[in-house]
Amino acid sequence: MRRFVARVPLSLVVAAVVPLLLSVVLLPFRGGLANTNVALMLVVAVVAVAALGHRLAGRWPR
Repeated sequence: MRRFVARVPLSLVVAAVVPLLLSVVLLPFRGGLANTNVALMLVVAVVAVAALGHRLAGRWPR
């Protein structure tokens, strides 16, 4: 149980930071990349963080 509790804050920070960092990285390429490709990259990043992290809106373990 201790491992789960330690993982929650880290996953929440990663969930907030990864999409923002990816947006900053992709910003210089906005003229060369199609909007759909950028959106797909952001969706993949969000789904990856969601799959590996903790679902905050779900039932909290007891």
